[in-house]
Amino acid sequence: MDWLLYADRSRFEQVPKGRFYVLEGRMKIEDKEVIGWDWHIFLETSDFDVAWDAVPRPGIVVTREELDHDPVLRPYLEDWRAGNDDVRQRFLGSSED
Repeated sequence: MDWLLYADRSRFEQVPKGRFYVLEGRMKIEDKEVIGWDWHIFLETSDFDVAWDAVPRPGIVVTREELDHDPVLRPYLEDWRAGNDDVRQRFLGSSED
């Protein structure tokens, strides 16, 4: 999965309509590869600008369609919808490696 693609607002030629999800987590580069862990959704909105204004660093904004079609991201939506915040709690309680 290319995490950096989802962090690039310019990938949209026009403002999409629908739901946007802001994810935060941990990220580092090892051997020229981006590694991510403890990722979770922390905001859902229908406002494109609100989503991008809220995105942390590191963080990404994805559309509902992107979540539905990306096998790496799909479980984050399932956890969000189920109210499962185990990963968020782990993120908040862990120190950066």
